[in-house]
Amino acid sequence: MKKIFLFLFGITALIVVGTVLVLGYLGFVPVISSLFGSDKPRDLGVVATQENYDQYLAKADTTLKTLDAPVEGKSIVYSGSELLTTSFSQEEVTGRLNLSTWKYMPIDQVQVKFSPDGTVEVAGRLRMDRLDGFIAQVGGTQYSKADVEKGLDYLGVLTVNPVVYGKGTGSVTNNQVTAQIDYLEVGRLPVPLDKIDASGTFVSVANHIINNVPGLDVQQADFTGGKLNFTGSVPTEMKVLQ
Repeated sequence: MKKIFLFLFGITALIVVGTVLVLGYLGFVPVISSLFGSDKPRDLGVVATQENYDQYLAKADTTLKTLDAPVEGKSIVYSGSELLTTSFSQEEVTGRLNLSTWKYMPIDQVQVKFSPDGTVEVAGRLRMDRLDGFIAQVGGTQYSKADVEKGLDYLGVLTVNPVVYGKGTGSVTNNQVTAQIDYLEVGRLPVPLDKIDASGTFVSVANHIINNVPGLDVQQADFTGGKLNFTGSVPTEMKVLQ
């Protein structure tokens, strides 16, 4: 994904890992069907438009180009570096995610909500058909698409892209992440956070991303004032496989 998206990447990666863990733990629970609305992402009340997407790109100031084929197994290639200080609204971030042209964006029908107290909520649908490419790009996780499919099979939803939702807080100072995951669910099944170290997993994934995106240096990133605020250096160009 794009520059700062250590947070967005990290949240999504945590959802993937959380999916594996929770479905193994709750494998005996019956399928919650569309009868109960659990096949639709939570509505966080955030509506994003093409204009929001364009505003995001203008603020981010990174040139987007198309990658014709993977480069050394990577479907996103970064180059260059420049200083950036800016803030993004929840509509701009939601628009950027929903209108992403990246072939392996692992979540769609996304809404991202920022609250004045710094809480971040993310809702959407996990794209099982894109997990291999996502995991290959991000790296740093022992889980595979097969692991996720095995977990989903326990619930009888192997062919369904399950809806997911997460809520928490986080910030970055000098490339070091601090985070607290308060709630996570798959379908409408809550992840037992008392059984897994969700916050630790998030921090590990986010730190891995920071250290492996060329040109990215996060001096400060937080969600104060109901926005995603970023200060640091970011790549000047990003090529994505479509």
